[in-house]
Amino acid sequence: MLFGPRAARHVRSPLPSGSEDAMLAIVAAVLFALALLLELVDVSLGRFVTTATLTTAGLLCVALHLSGVAAHRKAWRRRR
Repeated sequence: MLFGPRAARHVRSPLPSGSEDAMLAIVAAVLFALALLLELVDVSLGRFVTTATLTTAGLLCVALHLSGVAAHRKAWRRRR
């Protein structure tokens, strides 16, 4: 069993790691930031776009990111 800095090379993370794979995580972070700003300023963007809606959309993006939905997108592309 390896310990130290070399051990990290042999452990494979189930989470997506590429910049394209992190897109859902970035979208979730933006949604959470927007929801926080709207909550702090006490502003509404209409009847349907509330802080609860943005938080739910952010949680959906986090769940999709952690399940690896974007990680499999590369395999669906057609090679030329």
